[in-house]
Amino acid sequence: MKVRLFSIIITLVMCSCDFWHKHDIDYYCSNAKLTEAEIAIIQPESDQKITVKFDPRSFRINRKNIYSESLIPGIGHKILQFVGGETTIISVYLCFDSFDRQVDVREETREVAELMEINEISHAPPVLNFKWGEFSFECVLEEIVEEYSAFFPDGTPAKAKLNVIFKEFKRIEPD
Repeated sequence: MKVRLFSIIITLVMCSCDFWHKHDIDYYCSNAKLTEAEIAIIQPESDQKITVKFDPRSFRINRKNIYSESLIPGIGHKILQFVGGETTIISVYLCFDSFDRQVDVREETREVAELMEINEISHAPPVLNFKWGEFSFECVLEEIVEEYSAFFPDGTPAKAKLNVIFKEFKRIEPD
């Protein structure tokens, strides 16, 4: 009995360490082989392309359907009815490291952060294309969370991880 209990405790400790390790700021950026992706502005028309690095283990695609629940008198449960689908979302951790070059990492992250700014003509942030190998995703940048993990002696950030969320952009095509 004591051996089994000890085994369960060891398993729980190992699982919790793995959980916290994966949520540590450096897990996806320092202990991994990073790959490159390209973010291009496609609307308004632009030649601007940003090459970013990320850990493929952090790449997530989220799809969701919406159902309505209706209560019908005389039936002991609710009836589900499909209403529609939500737009697809991808999330990924982008990794930036300017430590070796001894420059403020925000100079590199600024390019991505500016993709959230509203265009004066369209009155909206730009429409983008996130491309990784054969994967291509027309989207808008919905959210950025910027975290810093290393600093120079004066407090200037040297390493950053951007948790970015891209929301699918679908055009309405007339028949």
